[in-house]
Amino acid sequence: MWSVILVCCLFGISHGAMIEWTSQDYPNPQEMPELCGRYTDTPSYVCDPNGLISKKSADFLDHILLSFQNDTKCPCSAYSCERRQHSKGYIIAIALMRKIKRPDNVKDTPEAKKVLVHQFASDLRLRLWNSWATCDELIVIAFSKEDGILTTVTGSAANRVLSYNVTMAIQTELARFFRTDGNIGQGLHYLTLNYRRVLDGYDYYPIMYGDVPIHSGAAGKMTIAVLTCIITTILLNIFC
Repeated sequence: MWSVILVCCLFGISHGAMIEWTSQDYPNPQEMPELCGRYTDTPSYVCDPNGLISKKSADFLDHILLSFQNDTKCPCSAYSCERRQHSKGYIIAIALMRKIKRPDNVKDTPEAKKVLVHQFASDLRLRLWNSWATCDELIVIAFSKEDGILTTVTGSAANRVLSYNVTMAIQTELARFFRTDGNIGQGLHYLTLNYRRVLDGYDYYPIMYGDVPIHSGAAGKMTIAVLTCIITTILLNIFC
């Protein structure tokens, strides 16, 4: 019994202490949420083992992602959609890490790291987290803080609407939140809201243009494109 407890403790410590990640090492927030910085025995769609965002911010993101699944239109066949019991729409998962692990045979360049982070996210979507989806509708957002790299990979069903060009445009618009002094949690909130708007069938335009700190008290000065952002800004003040 003690040996089992010791092994479990060491496994948890090794994940908690890791700085550089590969997809094989990275925990699954549905199966091991506690290793993702989430609540034990409560499956999540946010994995943040290095604590890049606050727990309250992650809670709010989980709320957004569950709403995303329940309220977006099912992109699968009518048969697959009718079989679903837990959700019906697109699935978004978020993977945050301090740094991507670079193999010895890969050059230490920004372009090489971009490829590694993109491959990391693709591995999660295609092999390690693919059981969550039924018709390739899973979308994985990955961010490596020290590398300064944000990427989004989409399944074929999601890619028909949320294309590479659209995700790149949205990420570029919100890049300020993912810089060294940016608010990652807030950036992820706006990123998922923009993705939601596109998947709901609307043409893309930025939901939020202003770069206003959450606690600045200047929320009234922000340029907001849609009414939902007013609600989101209020919630961000509460949760972040």
